[in-house]
Amino acid sequence: HYLPSKFDGEQIQYGLHPEFVDNLSPVLRLAVDRGIEHVGLTKEQINRWVVHPGGITVVQCLKNTMGLPDGDLDVEIGLDTIRSQGNTMSSLFLYNLKNYFNRGAFKEGDLAMLVGIAPGVEIGTLAARYQ
Repeated sequence: HYLPSKFDGEQIQYGLHPEFVDNLSPVLRLAVDRGIEHVGLTKEQINRWVVHPGGITVVQCLKNTMGLPDGDLDVEIGLDTIRSQGNTMSSLFLYNLKNYFNRGAFKEGDLAMLVGIAPGVEIGTLAARYQ
């Protein structure tokens, strides 16, 4: 019931149930904390937060959960991606990553935490160093 949808004859439109965001924040925090801990890093060592921007609400949830400031580049890129592409589900993550490269957001040696979010709420993390 978190992703109610409707078909308008051409496309399936998804919407986020308000309960989704209430449940996403603590799960997101737990997944990211475990992902960082698993690779022996701290939140302060992460330079970029590349997240599947499943909607403006999801991007705002990331911002609030991770304590990112207003105007943060990760938030701006996520919002730009969702506005330009819509939510294409899984492939949106790749569009978002492409926007990072197009904007020159990665500097040599940057550590990025890639976070994928799927309905149901499944979250995967991957730490990567840009070289």
